[in-house]
Amino acid sequence: TGGSQGASQHHYLAGVANVLRRFQIAQHTPSLREFEAALKAENLQPQHTAALFQRISFLKSLLSEADENKAVAPYAIDITTLFKPGQVVVVDLNNPILAAQEVNNIFSTVLT
Repeated sequence: TGGSQGASQHHYLAGVANVLRRFQIAQHTPSLREFEAALKAENLQPQHTAALFQRISFLKSLLSEADENKAVAPYAIDITTLFKPGQVVVVDLNNPILAAQEVNNIFSTVLT
């Protein structure tokens, strides 16, 4: 049900916030591997982590530092080089695992 899904999301988001807070306090920007390991060490309940690790898997599919992208990593570009005056950039955020607020957050990040 929607209520239990919302509660599950709340629990794993609290875990993500805890991990991020610890990295912030340590003034450390983690690698993707460190971030994922810290999330796994958070000992969240399995029913709370399915959606979280589905999103982590999606994130890994986009990042050049992920193991599954090593073959294409040499072709990675700095996306900031794409944003120039007069340049049109299309960002396709159509993905069934992304909620509207997540899409908005990604879009806002791209704009900054």
